[in-house]
Amino acid sequence: MLAFKPKSSPAVFRIKACGEMFFNDKRVRGFRISEGSATIPAPGGGIASVVQGDLLLVYGNARAGDFCVMTPWGHGCPRLGRISSEGLIAEPSGVRCSSDRWHSVGRLVGHIRKNVDRRGRVVELFNRMDSDTVDRRVSLVVSGRLGGIDVLPVPHIGGDAGVRATAALANMGMNLSNKKAVVGCDVEVARMALELVAPGELLLLAPNSSVELGKLLGSRRVNRQLDLFG
Repeated sequence: MLAFKPKSSPAVFRIKACGEMFFNDKRVRGFRISEGSATIPAPGGGIASVVQGDLLLVYGNARAGDFCVMTPWGHGCPRLGRISSEGLIAEPSGVRCSSDRWHSVGRLVGHIRKNVDRRGRVVELFNRMDSDTVDRRVSLVVSGRLGGIDVLPVPHIGGDAGVRATAALANMGMNLSNKKAVVGCDVEVARMALELVAPGELLLLAPNSSVELGKLLGSRRVNRQLDLFG
């Protein structure tokens, strides 16, 4: 007699709109992950995990290959998505979405972690950072030390870019309780992107977002209204 094997259902993943930020007439929208987890492209290559409580930042027009946030025409909840050559794909489920029902509201340009004590496979806290242990594709920009800005090296092993950035902070005897931090491929854009975060937050910039963010962040910020709704 054959044993019955119920079909496994996809893991639940939900996001919700939680405010916006204006730079003159340009808008960055925020979406909080309310349930579940997913993986997205990380700065410098590879993937980064996003989990409940993380904040997704969306700006500009998404193109083929980009991750985005989708909203339905009419009523419904937003979804994390990706634009493929065949149209919109929901993430992390991989289900194709009809353009008659869904549309992109912007490209995913980064995500913010409020609690950077993220569990992960951290390979020791490096006692010595040399050319063999540094990931030269990304930089960690930190504000708050005597009112200045520090640029720290990030190890190239030990988890995703966020986990490795946390290891770098720990190696320097630093925490983000009263500081802001950004991980990105372009140091100058990462410096400007400190404007997008509050003390205690770590922002990981999406790959290939430097040009678009550089133009955006060159504008004067009018106000920040993220987290109005949790």
